[in-house]
Amino acid sequence: MSRKSRILINSILFSLLIPPEISFIKSRFVRIIVDADKAWISKPEMLYDSFSADNIKHFILELKLGKNEFILYYDKNKKTESKIITVYFFPSFNFKTPLQPYKFHRSENEKICRACHDIEFKRVSKKEDLSCFICHKEKFEKGLKFHPPFDDPNCSECHKRIFEEPEEEKLCVNCHELKDDFYLHSPYAMFECGICHDPHSSMENKLLKDRIQILCTLCHEKELYSYHHPVANHPAEKSNLFCNSCHDPHGTRFGYHLKWPNKPVCTVCHKK
Repeated sequence: MSRKSRILINSILFSLLIPPEISFIKSRFVRIIVDADKAWISKPEMLYDSFSADNIKHFILELKLGKNEFILYYDKNKKTESKIITVYFFPSFNFKTPLQPYKFHRSENEKICRACHDIEFKRVSKKEDLSCFICHKEKFEKGLKFHPPFDDPNCSECHKRIFEEPEEEKLCVNCHELKDDFYLHSPYAMFECGICHDPHSSMENKLLKDRIQILCTLCHEKELYSYHHPVANHPAEKSNLFCNSCHDPHGTRFGYHLKWPNKPVCTVCHKK
């Protein structure tokens, strides 16, 4: 690193915290960056990965749904300081919150990174040589099933500009034909495919981000079904009965996104 670059970074990154102290994001992962001699967080169980470049410390944290709050401690000029960081993880922008959404790849953040890093897209055969791999290891290191555009990575195929979030409404319909049913599930109708599906890789079929029962309860509170849901007392997963056994997560011609007309649903399994 040149002396000029170091001066630039030190002038901009003094005690820099990315993201801001209070923000919300759609992604399950958030990156914390701080310029310090030493840094650590109060909840190490949140830590997915970490690395350092000179005095710049990077922490990649895995968030739980809703409010995530922790304390970041860091040593600077032989003095220990701390800041409380609060990040709200919501998989949809439909959630109402007064907070501003946070996206790392904004032009002002990129100016900082470009002082030392090449963050341009590169078309390569090995994932490890891809410039994006340096910061986004979690995208490449998980999953047994890969989305075809990501299997031989060419990030620019979906990310036309590096600091703009891809528009699912335009991207997904290039390859996936949309349903045109009467009752569409809200995330599907709003083209928020990324709530349930990972566009890179997954351990689950259909590139789901998690098991179907866990995904559904991100928005549908599980506790409510113990009172009024018709199958509240069913053995569920023990008998291979899942939410999508009766409901289509994209939409159908029937109410409640049921796969069949409302009345005879029970008779699909329970014969008279």
